Amino acid sequence: MPKSFCIFEIKVIFVIVSPLKNGRIVSYFCKRILVYNHLIKTIFMSKHLFRLVFGAFFLVAATAFTGCSDDDDKSLTPKLTADPTALDFTDETATTQTVAITANCEWTVTASNLDWATISPMSGKGNGTISVTVSELPAGTNLREGKISFTLIHPEFGKWGQAESSVAVKQYGSGVTPPPTGDPIYANDFDKEQAQKGADGKFPFADAFEGWKNQTGTGADNVAYKTSGISVRSNSPSNDSHSKYKDDASGVNNMFFGTSGVFEIQKIALDPAQKNLCLTFGSYKSLYDAEDNAFVTSEFHVYLSKDGENWAEIAYDRPVGDDEHSKYGTWALATANFTLKQVPSELYIKFTSDLTSSHCIDDVKLFEGIGGTEVDLDNITPPVTETKTIAEVIAGSVGATYTTQGQVVAINGRSFLIQDNSGKILVYLGWKDNKPVVDYSATIGQTVKVTGKTTTYSKLVQFSETDLVIEKVSDGSFTQPTPEKFDGAAFDAYAAATPVIKYIEYSGTLTIDGYYYNIAVDGTDLQGSLAYPADGFVDASLNGQVVIVKGYTLGMTNQSKMLSTIAVSVE
Repeated sequence: MPKSFCIFEIKVIFVIVSPLKNGRIVSYFCKRILVYNHLIKTIFMSKHLFRLVFGAFFLVAATAFTGCSDDDDKSLTPKLTADPTALDFTDETATTQTVAITANCEWTVTASNLDWATISPMSGKGNGTISVTVSELPAGTNLREGKISFTLIHPEFGKWGQAESSVAVKQYGSGVTPPPTGDPIYANDFDKEQAQKGADGKFPFADAFEGWKNQTGTGADNVAYKTSGISVRSNSPSNDSHSKYKDDASGVNNMFFGTSGVFEIQKIALDPAQKNLCLTFGSYKSLYDAEDNAFVTSEFHVYLSKDGENWAEIAYDRPVGDDEHSKYGTWALATANFTLKQVPSELYIKFTSDLTSSHCIDDVKLFEGIGGTEVDLDNITPPVTETKTIAEVIAGSVGATYTTQGQVVAINGRSFLIQDNSGKILVYLGWKDNKPVVDYSATIGQTVKVTGKTTTYSKLVQFSETDLVIEKVSDGSFTQPTPEKFDGAAFDAYAAATPVIKYIEYSGTLTIDGYYYNIAVDGTDLQGSLAYPADGFVDASLNGQVVIVKGYTLGMTNQSKMLSTIAVSVE
């Protein structure tokens, strides 16, 4: 074998062996010595050259072995702990406090919402101490708070990530006493069991799934719930990468507010001394096809009650980031600080949304706090609801509560239609356990007063069953107007336009299939559909026959293939 080849090979050994680490260098180094031992003996006959090469060779080996202790350090997982993990600044404490750092690596400090504090030093290596100095609290401010986090630096790979240990920093106003630490009064992350979609591809409603009832706390033993229009979802988790409180968020399940959503927590036990309270909850808004999903507190409401009957709305703070002014919502923590004027034995909390299928909440927590706005649950003045015309209700914010009055002009098994001089609106009674949620027997011609929340269905505004109150004003009679004749072309034109409620007449072949009453109309691929006629309203013998339908249009359903009708007559 040529000398040049062997010299080349030995050089390769030097080059390759030097970066190898720990046990691998020993294995590789020994193998190469065995392979090339006879070549080296054969070629390097010169003692001088032999000593020179092997001296260099073993120098490399010695250097590699000497470096093993450094490599051992590099193989360690960076860790850091801070003590204490909370700093409270009050009138009675110094303006500077210290935190002891125990670490096996370099680290840097990250301050969140602490532009009012000075931290020194902002970096270090291994064990050390940082000092935190706060500035004077602005007048009228009872509390401000921030967080100190630590970024770990690996000796070889650089930034390693955030340390699990962090420091909560709070500064309290003059005369404000920090709340006691310990267990919350009530807390629920809704994560007892992950919600899954059913065979219908939909997440379960809260009243049909128990996996969200994961409450803990000193006052949670006898807690009960009341929900309406709430589903439990495990998409859009609160700890996603964009969440403003991802480090403290639970993720997994959240509560989604669908049509006229209401989530009520009942019977949270309070001690007489628990008057200064803080309520926090993860909050999220994402409205389909909206260009701006910034969270607006006036669209999502929080109420307190001592009996579940009379409610006082409370204000809360919720930060809004620039990234929320987009098609995508962002999770953030909302906070309400309040003081109960009289402490009830039980507290009720209610969340409602003015929007449909837009808001979610997670990580609801009630604990003793510094107090805030005084809430008098013994003297709640019921809100005075102004009676509005039907046109004003339709033009108002969907999800708000309205009172209107009108005459009943059509009825089916789950709703009835009322009108005044300004327009028409459907009053939906709901449906559960094979009966209407709201028990009211309307008759055509009757005048009623309706109070409740609005929602939309088939692009038309209607009253939902949520908090629905119906009061009969008087009985009466009503004569239907002359119907507008609808043929196939009229069906197509209606489907292409903005839906309105109008009295029409059309004919076609009736097909009855369970709850479905569909009418095939000549001259169009669309069909008429009778919306939940009451039992016995349609003669079963008409199945398969050509019928004449008179009734009121309720928009398009079934992916705009069916013209929904609340029928007055089917002959």
